Amino acid sequence: MFNQCFRYLNIPKSLTYIGNKCYPNNINNSIRMISSITKDISYIDKIYEYSSQSDHKTSLNDLVNLKTYKEEDKINYVHNALKIKIAKKLVEIETFPNGLSQMESIKKVEGWYMQSFKDLITIDNNLGGISLINKQSYSKTLQDIYDRHSSTMITMSKGIFEWKQMIENKYRIGNNGDNVAFFRQTHNRLISPVEIALTKFYQGRISIRLLLEHYLELSKGEHNTENNKQSDIFTSQQYVGIINMKCKPINIIKEVYMDIVYMTEREYGSSPALNINNFPIDHKYLDELNFDITIPYVSSNLYYALFEVLKNSARAIMESQRKNINLSPIKIVIPEIVVPGSTYIIKISDHGDGIHFNDLDNIWSFFYTTSKKNIYTLNNTDQFDDFGKNAPIAGFGHGLPISRLYLRYFGGDLRINSIKDNGTDVYLYI
Repeated sequence: MFNQCFRYLNIPKSLTYIGNKCYPNNINNSIRMISSITKDISYIDKIYEYSSQSDHKTSLNDLVNLKTYKEEDKINYVHNALKIKIAKKLVEIETFPNGLSQMESIKKVEGWYMQSFKDLITIDNNLGGISLINKQSYSKTLQDIYDRHSSTMITMSKGIFEWKQMIENKYRIGNNGDNVAFFRQTHNRLISPVEIALTKFYQGRISIRLLLEHYLELSKGEHNTENNKQSDIFTSQQYVGIINMKCKPINIIKEVYMDIVYMTEREYGSSPALNINNFPIDHKYLDELNFDITIPYVSSNLYYALFEVLKNSARAIMESQRKNINLSPIKIVIPEIVVPGSTYIIKISDHGDGIHFNDLDNIWSFFYTTSKKNIYTLNNTDQFDDFGKNAPIAGFGHGLPISRLYLRYFGGDLRINSIKDNGTDVYLYI
């Protein structure tokens, strides 16, 4: 496929000849490597075409405005945006530094993106283009893409552990599986460039997932309306696609807590209680209290962030107090009054072992985990959905940095204060 006889061709040094096309050398390595997962040069041509186009982060305004588009314009917007975003993801994966892109699990993720890109291009090539495609058929294609990538984060995490093992063997810096020691020894020269690349990758992935999920939810709402079906979500005007215009954080907290109870009881045989504003979660006061505070937000993003924080709190309590008859509860403080336009803050506290001062900055790394378990030994990570309650309770090293990315995506943040042997306070800014 690749003509290696460049010295016999009159091609500028700034270009590389691939198939029958010349590509700039600044993307040559990624384009060359992508050829290993597709034998069709036309897809390489399309990846170059779309990855070279400008892209922007999908904002809340973008999502809200999409509802006002005519159906054909809506599909065109989503279709073109997805081709650009996914093509850029393929190039990003191939340019992961320090050999990360060559890990088996990373290649698996890349294969998923390649198949999704092909699905979108197939619509252009074989179905006469977007203007002729049936809306339900297009929704089916996007649902397949959405489902295909449901375990991307977990599979990427496994790829990072594969890379970690390779680096340990190459530089002989392993410490019998001690992830904390590995992190401290290798951070500056090897991990830092990878951290930057992974942050960019996950930021873009959030944008793709939001766009996919939003379009699918909008389509479901229109389908329900067209068929005169009753739907609490779409007839109440509370939702615009995936945006909950009247999101009540306390309801999401309760939903997350039930999933955390399932995970901790599976792992430890019991689970800590949860107090909200000094009342047990099942206390009638919480049901009677008029939590009229609502915020326009993507409920799934808030769920993901709360899920990771509550899971960490529950694990900290169980592993430090598992021999105690009476476990200390997870404590949550949520505002009962919020001034319009101000930041909504949730505080989550536990009396677990806490985090050492020297490690407070490290907890935001994709490589840092205090768990002695990791998913490197799992053969089929596809069986777990990201943030799924059936996944292992710890060992991924992705929970906190990903949760912070989800909150920061819409202008929020995640901050942590902790005292070793005393406990941890986590603040979610929404």
